[in-house]
Amino acid sequence: MAEMIHFIRQTQAYCQLEVIECSWEDLYRFIQQKKGDLDSLIDAHRSYLDRIVKKVLLLSHKAGREVSTTEPTAMCSDGPRRRTCSIK
Repeated sequence: MAEMIHFIRQTQAYCQLEVIECSWEDLYRFIQQKKGDLDSLIDAHRSYLDRIVKKVLLLSHKAGREVSTTEPTAMCSDGPRRRTCSIK
């Protein structure tokens, strides 16, 4: 039981310190520059969310495995999120 608690705490610390705070600093720097319009802020926020999800879930950057989490999900007969299928 103690090993599981240790694992959960380490995972939480990784997510908080290495992923969320580092990604937040990038978004905060963009906001502090006060340049661009609402669309550029929305794009920066989407990038922030994508970075967090990719780092927390340890998604690979290999071709074919990188999927944007803010794009509509494509449903296919062989599973979700395959880019060659139609978006529903």
